Amino acid sequence: MARTIPYLVGIDIGSSKIGVLIAQRTEAGGLEVVGRGLAPNRGCRRGNIVNVEATVAALKQACEEAEGMAGIASAYVGIAGDDVRSLNSRGMVTVARQNREISHQDIRRALDAAKNAPLPPDREILHVIPQEFIVDDQEGINDPIGMLGRRLDVLVHLVTGNATKSRTLLTCVNRAGIEVTELVFEPLATGEAVLTP
Repeated sequence: MARTIPYLVGIDIGSSKIGVLIAQRTEAGGLEVVGRGLAPNRGCRRGNIVNVEATVAALKQACEEAEGMAGIASAYVGIAGDDVRSLNSRGMVTVARQNREISHQDIRRALDAAKNAPLPPDREILHVIPQEFIVDDQEGINDPIGMLGRRLDVLVHLVTGNATKSRTLLTCVNRAGIEVTELVFEPLATGEAVLTP
């Protein structure tokens, strides 16, 4: 039987070890760790997977230690390394509805436009982090939902990774029988964990 919501699973595939953490939401809204597994990893060198089978075997071992009798169906998987890059981008859309009220759909379209920044073919976007919205010429907006305007701009910070490295990481996790919910840049996850409630 696979663990599902309310369980959250995080996987860190490092050069020397693989860590798996299973947490459950508490009634107070926090997280309680209910499973933890560590296994030595001989399939990575300097942050890069060099042996898929060895990495898959270590991942399975760490998962078995963390999960006990229940299976892990999906997980958030950490990614890091000196090949991760970031850049700023801007997206713009016209609000076409007659009442000009900005909706979630408009925000999604603006974020999609910002993702169209020119990237080398070996790069893929890991995260799109909105920094600021601009409605017509009004700057400094955090949440434009419900505002009225003809033009919506968004300034974003794009975090990109090496596409080959990301796909190899996905392959290892999938071969271990786990679906990847999302690849997460580890320093962002760390910042979120220590700087927010």
